[in-house]
Amino acid sequence: MSSWTCSACLEAISESCAIRQICGDDCPAALCKPCFLRYLDIKAKDALLGVVTSVHCPTCMKPASFFRLDALAPKNSALRKLRDASLKACTVRCASCDKVNCLLPPPGIETIERHGPAGAWTAFLSSIPEASETNKSAFIRECVAYCCHERSPQQLLAAVEAILKATVATVLPALLPAIYDVERRARLFLSWRRREPFATTRCCERSVCFVCQTDGHHAGVPCQDQLALVADVAQCPQCHLVLVKVDGCNAMVCYCGKNFDWAKEVTTYQHRAAFDVHRHIWSRICFFLRARASRTRHSTFIVSQIPSAVLQLKLVRISQFLATVSPLKSYLRRGIAFRRYDKCVVQCVPSIVTAWHLERHRRQFSATTVPAIVLAVREARFQVIQDTLSTSAALRGRFKSLLEYYRHHHHYRAFGAALALLSAAVAARRFKQLEAALPRWTAFRREFLRYVFRRRYNAVVAQVVLHAYKFGAAAIAKDEWVLALGLQTPAKKIKSRTARRSKAGAHKAKAAPIFPFGSTSASTSALFNVF
Repeated sequence: MSSWTCSACLEAISESCAIRQICGDDCPAALCKPCFLRYLDIKAKDALLGVVTSVHCPTCMKPASFFRLDALAPKNSALRKLRDASLKACTVRCASCDKVNCLLPPPGIETIERHGPAGAWTAFLSSIPEASETNKSAFIRECVAYCCHERSPQQLLAAVEAILKATVATVLPALLPAIYDVERRARLFLSWRRREPFATTRCCERSVCFVCQTDGHHAGVPCQDQLALVADVAQCPQCHLVLVKVDGCNAMVCYCGKNFDWAKEVTTYQHRAAFDVHRHIWSRICFFLRARASRTRHSTFIVSQIPSAVLQLKLVRISQFLATVSPLKSYLRRGIAFRRYDKCVVQCVPSIVTAWHLERHRRQFSATTVPAIVLAVREARFQVIQDTLSTSAALRGRFKSLLEYYRHHHHYRAFGAALALLSAAVAARRFKQLEAALPRWTAFRREFLRYVFRRRYNAVVAQVVLHAYKFGAAAIAKDEWVLALGLQTPAKKIKSRTARRSKAGAHKAKAAPIFPFGSTSASTSALFNVF
């Protein structure tokens, strides 16, 4: 009894437990039963409902027939799921009863996998008596090659028309039940329905279009134009499957696994449908846009460069001509110089002259008019003061006392700093003389410094008294102005102010030698002349 090695888990298995000849009689694969069943489960898990899925041999990667798979794993749930996915791709919904119908014919009793070509095709070949025996034999070989995954559905449909000289709608209803493999049968059915999409449901015999899944047969109208009437229809960008969304968000996943945005694909599908319907109009629009783009490029890159090129050519010709004619060259230079002079000098002269006149008038106004305005304002103010003082004798007396205080204050400010510096200089000089004449013993020097500090203290006290005098004089002047303006004050305040005036008069008599009267300004002398 021979043993085999599992191609998946590499474990030794007996011949009775080995799964061999998966895709054909010459298949070198050998798998243990658990690995084979696990492989079928993975394929069923990856299969999408509504997409025809084929099972390949895990060793040689050739597609395997469902007839062999059912024999190797009878009544397997994974194979049932793969079969249901292929059958779902051939379904259509009835518009009358809303029932889902599978239009794929089930396998008959006699199939090519079960009974061989001779027994399977007896009933089928009797349905096409007009074909010759040679053509029938050639077509049987094509069908066997298709069931062995050696031909594509499109090649088999082409063989129907080329070999049997018959229509696909006549041959396919009898040919499909003779194929047991659901994957081969479903792919052939879908290829047929893409070419001839109009069919009828089995439940209500309702006419439907298998491609666009719409009610009725829209003869003469492509499916894309028919679907364009539906507002919410899109087409998968990968497998081109037409989809209709009932509800949900815009993030879509097709049966083929392609992720796309629903709103974007709906817009793309509508544009494509509009382009297919009005192709001649879009062709004219594209022709116009291409012509407009070409004209724009010509204007931008060619026409715009023509003036500069022509000017450059003219300059080259002029320079070549002037090189041979010297008088004309000098005349042109003189003309160019005159034009430059007229443009840069003569045209700018009026603005320069205007600016010069404005500057002259401004200086003349500043030199003559502005000082006269100041003097006129001063004279007007002086005249107003004279008129005001001439109307009241009491106001003149008050004003005279105010001017006397102003004179005292003016002389104090004029000579106070000089007197302070003079006394300090005299005191410093005397101190140096006394210090030089002092004896050299310490007791006498200490007593003398004590005497000097006492004198300095007395000087500080005199300064304090002087500041008090200035504050009293300012208060008197304020009271006199209040009386001159006619303001009424209480009797107690008038008495206190009278007492302050008498004290201020005494201080003024004592302080008169400190502030000698001197020359005053011209305006102050003029005011005193009034009195």
